[in-house]
Amino acid sequence: MAFVDTTATCCTCSFTVNSANTTWDYGDSSALDTGHAVTHTYPSSGTYYVTVTKYNSAFTSSMDSVHIVSVGGPVGQPNCASFTYSIVNNVVSFSSTSSCTSQNSYSWNFGDGNFGTGANVSHTYNSNGPFIVTLSVSNFSTFIDTVSSVVVISNLPPRVCASFTQSNVYNVASFISTSTCVGATSYNWSFGDNTYGSGSSVSHTYASAGYYTVKLAVLDSANNLIDTTDSIIMISMPPSGCNALFSKVQAVDSSNNLIPGNIVITDLSTGTNLSYFWDFGDGTFSTAISPTHTYTTNGPYTLCLTVSNVLCSSTFCDTLSVDTNGIVSKRAPGFTIHVGSYTPIGIKEVINSEFSIYPNPVNDFIYIESNGKNEQIDVSIINTSGQLMLTKNYNNVSDKIKLDLSGFDKGMYLVRIASENSDQQTFKILVD
Repeated sequence: MAFVDTTATCCTCSFTVNSANTTWDYGDSSALDTGHAVTHTYPSSGTYYVTVTKYNSAFTSSMDSVHIVSVGGPVGQPNCASFTYSIVNNVVSFSSTSSCTSQNSYSWNFGDGNFGTGANVSHTYNSNGPFIVTLSVSNFSTFIDTVSSVVVISNLPPRVCASFTQSNVYNVASFISTSTCVGATSYNWSFGDNTYGSGSSVSHTYASAGYYTVKLAVLDSANNLIDTTDSIIMISMPPSGCNALFSKVQAVDSSNNLIPGNIVITDLSTGTNLSYFWDFGDGTFSTAISPTHTYTTNGPYTLCLTVSNVLCSSTFCDTLSVDTNGIVSKRAPGFTIHVGSYTPIGIKEVINSEFSIYPNPVNDFIYIESNGKNEQIDVSIINTSGQLMLTKNYNNVSDKIKLDLSGFDKGMYLVRIASENSDQQTFKILVD
């Protein structure tokens, strides 16, 4: 794309290219112009950078070139600064050829954020591209003249120096640049979800799960691109939370007999990657998932379980005690709890009881009826695998209790009832 300019003393210039579909940016904040031959009047004398853009016939691609245009000032302006340069790879040598009277100071702007002084200087560029180099000539502190020229660096091989590490806990990700790029001063990040960051070390919280392409761009002090790299990160969302919970039942042996002084604690907590902290209520603690602990007196003790992960924490407490026969909920001198299970374990069905359960087999609902008033009743339903299916607590029970079992699978279940007025009792029911 040939370019011809005809400059005036001040301040009208004519420009011509041998290409159609051309736009002009005159470099003075004026509106863009079009045409292969144009004329423009500048507001004042000076040096302007004219950008010529050539489009194809479909206006879908372009080719840009930058040209320096000097618009002359009043008669008598020095107009004496000039320089030559030579390029070897990315090293450029500059020499002033200025003819200014009494010149003794030469200042260079290399166009990439770096500067130099002296009549003859050399500069190494770290990236390809056109750079506008400016020489200013002075006499001590008095400015004489300035001149600019476009230097093009195009033979540098692509850099392979950008790199980073990444880690994440659910949707919170951290990225650290491990780049080795010489002259790097800034690091720009694209997190792959239309959000961005900057700095050698950044963190980002994603709004949804998925795979994201994270990109790092390394730049020099003049915001010239040195190198880029990218990596894919898989993001998952954290669980909704954690909830501490446990139940307590009397231990029984393999012959279905109650084991006095032994209680089975079933962990019903929910959450992922949980850490456990048991407070036994007697000044001792455990971080095991399923500890065994022996109390030295009859109680009562407040047993507390705290479960936690990196995102949540939850605590649940219940009171433990045994009676004079070592049966749960009444007082006796000492008892043992077993979190998880106690082997052997079995079932003892109560024949004569103050409670009645009907119908049996069960279709949808069962009723529990007490033969007397109980201030408090705890009801648990357990399947034959030992899994707690339902637990309910009732206060001031003087009438029958109705339980909905319509969602249960067919099979045998245990109904365990603990009341204030009697030992824990276990019944077998069949869901039909």
